[in-house]
Amino acid sequence: MRAKGKVPGDDRWKERYEEPSQSTLDDLYDKWFPARSEQIWGAIPLEAACDPTRGIPYGIVLTGDPDETGVPTVRCGDIKNFTIDISGLKRVALKVANEFSRTRLEGDEVLIAIRGTVGATAVATDAMTGMNISREVAMIPLLPGIEPRFVMYLLASPGGQALLSRHIKGVAQAGINLSDLRAFPLPLPSLAEQCEIVSRVERTLQRIEAVKRELDQAGVRHASLERSILAKAFRGEFVPQDPNDEPESALLERTRAEATPNGQPTNGARRPRKPAPTESSKPNTTGRGRKPA
Repeated sequence: MRAKGKVPGDDRWKERYEEPSQSTLDDLYDKWFPARSEQIWGAIPLEAACDPTRGIPYGIVLTGDPDETGVPTVRCGDIKNFTIDISGLKRVALKVANEFSRTRLEGDEVLIAIRGTVGATAVATDAMTGMNISREVAMIPLLPGIEPRFVMYLLASPGGQALLSRHIKGVAQAGINLSDLRAFPLPLPSLAEQCEIVSRVERTLQRIEAVKRELDQAGVRHASLERSILAKAFRGEFVPQDPNDEPESALLERTRAEATPNGQPTNGARRPRKPAPTESSKPNTTGRGRKPA
């Protein structure tokens, strides 16, 4: 607040921050973030790590119809794999966006989806300065000394997601309340440790992505190899070929001849039908016209 020239007159602002309970802290390291005793850091409510003049708000409630000249706005579906594709953001009318100036992005805010795909996280880049967010997204503007990517990865970790999932409400439109997000117990190591954790996480993610690319390429090669093997098999290229072997046309002709010896059909072949008997050839079964014995 001092950095922004808004020094409070007293300490009453501290009353809004509720310290995590001891049971929460115990669960934090026993269940969600297992660690040895010497690795346990202090924890604070997520809101206490944020710029108090901005807090943790959600964005534009009703974005309205798209406006080509409007303000690009991040929605929950735009947050994927720790990134935001700004090329496809919905543009909201300037008049509407100006009503939510509190959530206008300045860069380095952690963004988290609180509706729909709850828990997806990303960090706003400098290129997103002046953009806004929708009500499905919460903004976490961290104080100096806290690495945004550390908080981003922590919220997206299995422990972080488990903690958030405890507060998801609704079925058709699942989501978490801002009060629960603000009270999220944030383990807070030193800035140097935060940066080291981020570095190790990103190296691991890069290795995972490299393995994924190799698997995708192997799948393409496997499909191509399978087709090639079948083609070679039917061309007889897997065994040495004898140039003195009879051609396949002669083999087929000989096979047909062997199947019909002496021109007679073999068992199972259709035999020609006998001609229907004529009236004169039918047997007399009535007894009429017979000569007496």
